Amino acid sequence: MAGGIFMIRDDGELVQFTAEHYSSEDKLQSYVEQYPDLLAGDQIDAESPRRWLLVRREVPLASDENGVGRWSVDHVFLDQDAIPTFVEVKRSSDTRIRREVIGQMMEYAAHAVVYWPAEKMRAEFEATCQGSDVDPCERLATLLGIADEAEVEAEVEAFWERAKANLEQGHLRLLFVADHFPAETKRIIEFLNEKMSDVEVLAVEIRQYTGGGRSILVPRLYGQTEMARQRKGAPRQTRAWDEASYFATLEAEHRELVAPARKVYDWALSRGLTPTWGSGIAVGSMSPRVGVGRGGTRAVTLYTDGNLECAFSHLKAPFDVPGRRRELLARFAAIKGFVFPPGAETTRPNLPLALLLDDDVLAEFLAVLEWWASETEAAPTAPTAS
Repeated sequence: MAGGIFMIRDDGELVQFTAEHYSSEDKLQSYVEQYPDLLAGDQIDAESPRRWLLVRREVPLASDENGVGRWSVDHVFLDQDAIPTFVEVKRSSDTRIRREVIGQMMEYAAHAVVYWPAEKMRAEFEATCQGSDVDPCERLATLLGIADEAEVEAEVEAFWERAKANLEQGHLRLLFVADHFPAETKRIIEFLNEKMSDVEVLAVEIRQYTGGGRSILVPRLYGQTEMARQRKGAPRQTRAWDEASYFATLEAEHRELVAPARKVYDWALSRGLTPTWGSGIAVGSMSPRVGVGRGGTRAVTLYTDGNLECAFSHLKAPFDVPGRRRELLARFAAIKGFVFPPGAETTRPNLPLALLLDDDVLAEFLAVLEWWASETEAAPTAPTAS
């Protein structure tokens, strides 16, 4: 690898750093994991540099509804706008860097949108944090620049709702990383980035220079042509949902689900709970909460796309301990059609909202919510207004 850079030391001596290949692909992957700023977030968006949240390294992806991991993408990150970013790392010496890696990444993205649910992505992130002894909410608060503790939970929930919407709608970023890319690979990436309106396709060369026993890493972005900038220059938008827009969308897309969703909404109001609304661009959500506003706690969320989410991983006292979470899950699981995968008490599994079309199922569902609300209100640290 040709080329070099120079550094003038404090004593005036000129030190040359020469370009050097990485000793292994794992070495480059480790740098990306440890130092995500190498992903050139300032070059991707100079006005609002991308900041990165590692979801997981070596993420298994399924190829069908059975959920068995067939492939493994090197890294998955989220930026501050909750855009899922898939990173595939290759060394220039790997012959697959010319064309095969492009098809490989497209395969990953196409299947992730269908078979990698947002609750799984969130669970992977939380497991990564636990492995590093870091609090997931604190890590997200740092990414989002939230200083007020009272706002953290609401902002964290809004962030994951945006991530869910972005993933389901295919708003992704595909990022290829290498020490050097062939010219034909760069051109393919530029072409894809120009033509794909919802998916950003970019490449980052991270060149390594060594000298004097030290290393310098220099990232450089490829793929952002002027045409691509014009097509993708509009910022991502969020939407403020309310009762009227939520039920109007549900009426238009899933008319049969309006009645059970309305019954849950009316029950929440009569029970003294607070329905809160999501911020997804196209998919609306309603969450009955104990407490006022988004600072309250929720057990379920009803989406306009026909999904019913059980938020086991985000319960507050007294359900913030494993035994009580499992108790709540067991009550839901006793309802006809409510089938959960193993380990669901630590995630946010989705079920068909259409289950509530059965009046008996709806009655049992509301009975479980009534028990959850009563237990939550009786807890010493029950949610208060935020």
